[in-house]
Amino acid sequence: MARSHNKRGKVIAEASNQIKHINEKEYAALSQSTHGVYEVPKTSIGSMCQCPDHVYRGVKCNHVFAVEFSSQIRKEVQIRTIQPEVGVQACQF
Repeated sequence: MARSHNKRGKVIAEASNQIKHINEKEYAALSQSTHGVYEVPKTSIGSMCQCPDHVYRGVKCNHVFAVEFSSQIRKEVQIRTIQPEVGVQACQF
């Protein structure tokens, strides 16, 4: 089951506008089966989710996996962002 959630989480994270980064500890994930949105806060024991899968079954749901993938993608983009070189000619002083 976790493998299935892992794959679905990756698909969600790679799709546009499915995961919203609210701040460093909070994300929101769109439900794939309803029109709802689940809050996915990061805690000291890991990410939590409000979806029934996570709350009632106690499994690591596809929303948590999606947030983890999204966080990894965000970090990778920050690392790979190219800063323009500023030459002497660009300096006003």
